[in-house]
Amino acid sequence: STARSSSCSVCDPGSYADADGAESCTKCEAGYFQPMNSSTSCIPATNGSYASATGLATASTCAAGTYSGSSASTTCTECPAGTRSAAGATSCETCSSGTFSTARSSS
Repeated sequence: STARSSSCSVCDPGSYADADGAESCTKCEAGYFQPMNSSTSCIPATNGSYASATGLATASTCAAGTYSGSSASTTCTECPAGTRSAAGATSCETCSSGTFSTARSSS
């Protein structure tokens, strides 16, 4: 015989149930996150941040030297040579006269 539940379980952070009568929770897709229990949707990672995997409770901030100019990003893009960015940047800034930056090595 199949065990019947006498209660409904909450969806954990990183997941959601968007309809009544759900039989399970759905993990947030990459690019989205959800920090709360019992959610009905996931939140897109904001500009300057990313969510690299499914089922995340938090988004990560782009590191200095990288940027994310769109929401729901799964990665950050490296700034090209001659530009710079601070952590959480939405774009790269051109190095001013008298300064420079090299592209990051891929090693």
